[in-house]
Amino acid sequence: MGDAGIEVWRLPWPTSENAPRFMHTQSGSEVYRFVKTMDIMFRRAGITDNQEKKERIVDYVDAQTEDEWRAFVHWDAKSDWTAFVKEVYDSYPGADEEAYGSVSRLYGICQEHAGLGQSDGKKIHSLMRKVEGEKLVAAGVLRNGYLVAKFLECFTPAFEGRIRMFASKKYGDYNDETRKRHKDDPYDLEEIFDIVTMLAEDGPGYSERRQEMNRSPPRGVASAKEEGSVMEEQFASLHDAGIALGKEMQSVLQMICDELKTIRQFMIINSGNRTCRSCGADPALVSASTWIVEPSGPEASEDVGQTRFA
Repeated sequence: MGDAGIEVWRLPWPTSENAPRFMHTQSGSEVYRFVKTMDIMFRRAGITDNQEKKERIVDYVDAQTEDEWRAFVHWDAKSDWTAFVKEVYDSYPGADEEAYGSVSRLYGICQEHAGLGQSDGKKIHSLMRKVEGEKLVAAGVLRNGYLVAKFLECFTPAFEGRIRMFASKKYGDYNDETRKRHKDDPYDLEEIFDIVTMLAEDGPGYSERRQEMNRSPPRGVASAKEEGSVMEEQFASLHDAGIALGKEMQSVLQMICDELKTIRQFMIINSGNRTCRSCGADPALVSASTWIVEPSGPEASEDVGQTRFA
């Protein structure tokens, strides 16, 4: 067990029943598949050192093959694993034919699985297994961009477009600063597999993924909801401010009305019972400029002390 509690996968013992083996009497196609199997095992075991791979692979071949391979120019520690493997293939007629034969097999796989839609979950996962197998067989012959393109050709235009849309959202465009990929090779095959697995119905965990997608709205929807919440708060604040201003203005208007009532009462009190001779109006309602106060005294008429209006 590893430090994090994860079991470390180890290479099988060379003499064990399930260990891969290669004998010098075997054909070129068999050496090709043997090397590819060892490559997969090295990756699972976390073996990345070039020379360690060379030392480990000869543990699974017979003595004559080991002697031949150790004599290769690229066995030297200065040469990488890829150069050594190429020299191995060049030494066995038909080894490369096995790799190039996978190209025609890939065409057959795509024809067999043409026109798949999102609801064809089981067929999609079968397609993924077969494409992954051809990728391993034809490593170094089939480019990643070519494999992705052929894989996507197996789907309906609508589903292919949906796959590309989700891939762009999750991984970004090929020319993004964090990716810097060629336009003909925008995504790794594993990235496309990940998107297709998420979208394909009837696949492992589809119902759980669908529930999660329903619970988690797209970033655009979430942003719109957040903006709507902010706008709602701002509107509520403006509404409260408007109500407060209205109450304040109502109070001011009430004060003005009270002042006008006080002035009117004062004018009425000071005017006594005087009325307009002409119309009988209350003097408080008539302009003060129209009042005429007649003199009082012996010479005054019977209207002494009263005010008349001009």
